[in-house]
Amino acid sequence: MSTEESDFTNSTSPGSFKSVYENDVKASQEKEAVQELELKKKRYELKIKQLEADISNANAESFSRDQLPSVKSELEKSCNQLFLQRTNALTLKLEQAKAERLNLEKQVKSLQKTLENERRLTKQLADERESHKPPRPPPFPEITLPDLSLLRDNYALIYRKRALEEEIRDAERQLSVRRQAIAENEGKLTKLIKDSKEATAQSEAQIRQETLDLAQLEEMRNSLRERLESNKQRQKQLENEKRMLAAQIEAAEAEQRAKIDEINRNFLAAQREFDEARARKKAEIRELTKKLHENEELNRAKIQEKERLILEMNAAIEKRNIEKRQREEEKRKQQQRKRMEQRQKNGSPQSGPTPAVLQLQQEIADLENQKAELMRKSQDLIRKMTSNEKKLEATKAKIERKLAESERQLKRMKAERASPGSQSTPIKNTLVADDFVE
Repeated sequence: MSTEESDFTNSTSPGSFKSVYENDVKASQEKEAVQELELKKKRYELKIKQLEADISNANAESFSRDQLPSVKSELEKSCNQLFLQRTNALTLKLEQAKAERLNLEKQVKSLQKTLENERRLTKQLADERESHKPPRPPPFPEITLPDLSLLRDNYALIYRKRALEEEIRDAERQLSVRRQAIAENEGKLTKLIKDSKEATAQSEAQIRQETLDLAQLEEMRNSLRERLESNKQRQKQLENEKRMLAAQIEAAEAEQRAKIDEINRNFLAAQREFDEARARKKAEIRELTKKLHENEELNRAKIQEKERLILEMNAAIEKRNIEKRQREEEKRKQQQRKRMEQRQKNGSPQSGPTPAVLQLQQEIADLENQKAELMRKSQDLIRKMTSNEKKLEATKAKIERKLAESERQLKRMKAERASPGSQSTPIKNTLVADDFVE
């Protein structure tokens, strides 16, 4: 029994799991090698696409006929190598899985043997217990002592039976785990076989497609050669046409240069006329601005004189008003004294203003009318000054607009002179003396 237990522990030791781990590492390495081969295949596909692009760009001289077989042979070689590596990896995985399956079957058989031995031992122990069963004790009066050795044996058998049952349960649990792992490995193997078959089918289809593509490339190369021949003939025709056009262009350029010289002469003459007119207009503008400044100074002096006169008249009117008020006060006091005297004499007051008072009132009204007239005249002068200033600003703005327009025309003439083939336009003399006079 101890040997069987040692076999079971050896079968469930970490060494078997280590072998499974090593198999997984090998499978991952093989997968990386397969990926590297796929990358090589993609590089070759990129080279083929580049060759197709060169052919489409009509670079027939840089493309040799010997490149197609070499590329084809390299592609077939890489595909065959990839196929062989994949098949070898799959066969190795199948052999490893078969060996692991045989090992697991051996472990299952050993576990079944241990289980049968344990059952047989438990049965023997039960039979021995039944055989060593003490006889039925006599009736009550007879007193017998129990057999302690039998009790000890019973307890030992019970303890051993429990230990065996626990070992059997552990063995069954491990057996179920191993069976589950075997089923998972079988599923993985079937999946790998299926994937390898699909990959081989895809690689074969790709090889067939690449052979078809190579045939199409040959056809395209032949058609491109024909097109190159036709393009060479067309190029010769184009060169002849180019020479004819060059002669026509030279004649047109000579004619254009003559036109440009004529335009330049016209432009220089027009520019001289424009500069003379501009100088005249500037002199006129200076004279007009000088006159305007003189008029402004005269108007300012007149306004100051009139303001001074108005202030003097206002002071004189105020003085006269004060004197009149003083005289009226004196007269009023005298009249009051006379009235008092008359009242004392006659006992009856006089009614109505005197003629002197009426005359003073008339003079006051005349002075107020004169003051209003002077104020109205001063307001008229101020309005005229503001209107003159507005007219002066308008004439200045008009002169600036005319100058800007003349500068724009000059720039346009310069641009037309700089650009060949453009017709010369006459310069309009927009500055007129009447525009500066209001």
